[in-house]
Amino acid sequence: MEVTEQPAISKTIQTQVSTFAYVPNLSLSGNRTNGNSVLRYYAGALDPSDSNFYFGADYSYVSDNGVKLSVGAVNYSNPNYDYYSMAEADVSRSFAVGKGDVLAVGLSGKVEFDRPSLIPSLAAVSNGSDRIEMHGSYKADWGALIARAKASGIRKGPLERSVSVGATFPLSDQTQISLQITPYSELDAYVVAGVGLKIPLTSISGSPVFQGQFAKVKYNLGDDAFGQGQSVTENTFQVSFQYHF
Repeated sequence: MEVTEQPAISKTIQTQVSTFAYVPNLSLSGNRTNGNSVLRYYAGALDPSDSNFYFGADYSYVSDNGVKLSVGAVNYSNPNYDYYSMAEADVSRSFAVGKGDVLAVGLSGKVEFDRPSLIPSLAAVSNGSDRIEMHGSYKADWGALIARAKASGIRKGPLERSVSVGATFPLSDQTQISLQITPYSELDAYVVAGVGLKIPLTSISGSPVFQGQFAKVKYNLGDDAFGQGQSVTENTFQVSFQYHF
């Protein structure tokens, strides 16, 4: 008879420390605009102490029959998780429905070329990969409904899919409430559900706007040593004031 002893539970703690800083952004830009399209081109540099030079362009076009097209690309000399080289495109078509209602459907895509991982030791947490998204909306005088289906990891893998739906309802002439839920997602991080409120501070056009948002966010951390999926959730609350001048 032999008796052995071993730990039943292994506890691992990993701490990540991130540092954020405000840095200067020197940029030059120009555009060419006509009645249906806008071409914008730009170049610049971020943080003179560790320069990250960039240049890019984007183009948008709106036809008379409701077709919208937008394409853009940017290249960075020293890419990081927030500023990286990429190209994206979106095409959509809107249709008049009933008395003033509008139905829109579209397809968009994005290609990321050199985006590094947010956490090098946990590459799966940073899903810096290509994506394709189908989206649709229905707008009426009572509000709007929005649906999105997205697939990411098209080139690099793994393939991850998600479906989200949302709605916006006016509470008064300028006040509105928005709702969002994600009934299905394979992404590493996503908003499970959220609610937002937008209230102008005065009735004057262009007045400052108060915005508040509450959201439940889920982070999938992968499998443990026994193959069990590990995840955490957190509740976030964001408040902001917006003013255009």
